[in-house]
Amino acid sequence: MQPKTSWDLEWLTAPGSESLSFPRGWSDLERTEIPLPVGSGQGHIELYHLGQGMDLFRGIASFPPTMTGQLVSLAVAKGSVPEPMFGVHSARTGTAVIKERCAGAELILRRDITLFQHVAHLDFEFLVDASEEVEVTVITMGVPVLATLLGQAPADRLLQALGIPRLSSAATKVLPHTVTRSLHDTLPHGLEGQMRLLFSQAKTLEYLCALAAILVGGREPAQGDSKLVKAVGKLRTELLSLEGKVPSLSDLARSYGTSAKALSEAFRKQYGLSIYAFVSEHRLAEAHAALARTDTPMKALAASLGYSHVNNFIAAFRKKFGYPPGSVRKGQGGALPQ
Repeated sequence: MQPKTSWDLEWLTAPGSESLSFPRGWSDLERTEIPLPVGSGQGHIELYHLGQGMDLFRGIASFPPTMTGQLVSLAVAKGSVPEPMFGVHSARTGTAVIKERCAGAELILRRDITLFQHVAHLDFEFLVDASEEVEVTVITMGVPVLATLLGQAPADRLLQALGIPRLSSAATKVLPHTVTRSLHDTLPHGLEGQMRLLFSQAKTLEYLCALAAILVGGREPAQGDSKLVKAVGKLRTELLSLEGKVPSLSDLARSYGTSAKALSEAFRKQYGLSIYAFVSEHRLAEAHAALARTDTPMKALAASLGYSHVNNFIAAFRKKFGYPPGSVRKGQGGALPQ
């Protein structure tokens, strides 16, 4: 089946860089370098047809420490589609921002947050936080294709559950790591030709099945599992707003009426990280933003994030980002939108 979409990818990274044009009937785009200015980073994109009206995009970009805290506009995608389009944007690493003009929304995606589109045409800008390497996978297909794969009623329920029932709309959703993992594995290394195509198709269908199962109810968890899923969801919300020291695992488990082992395993299964690793990643990201936007003393910032000593904070920050927090201060680059 030849693609019926027609669109352009305009690079915003280098003055005078040539745009990529994808007319109707466009061919696969193998690894193509992103035109970043010399010394400002490197990256590449790939774009493939998966058959059955599905397309797969993979983009990776990394930047030098001198660009820490900057929000880099990479490209603008504009074009037409023959039917309403369903899109999924998921980050394996890093943080990105989508300015979805068709839906009138500006949304952030990162490892634990997936972005979904239900749009009548393509018109969005893609930006990335240059503080760390960013790897994003995008799957697109016509909404009728989604209905063919899942069934019309389940597809409608899925769009409703994702918060994008109307045309045009976009929304983000927190999803378990067990669901997003198959999407990140859609483009394998070392496979070529028909085998690569079949593998990518299988992983995409695996992702759609898992997405529908968890949001639409294709499979009902056991009663105990259902309670644990709700508990870890509430725990995640609590941890995101928690300041200072994190309670012990036994205290957390007691407050949610379960065992420490069960809570820990359920949280890791749902979000791909241990409870304390999740808190650490979130707080370090918050610290990075605070350093870029404010003049808050580092000692006060470390204390508010639960570090017993500022040196512990500095060591954790350096391990996470590869450079010390002192190199990130207000005025040394942009920041993510609120």
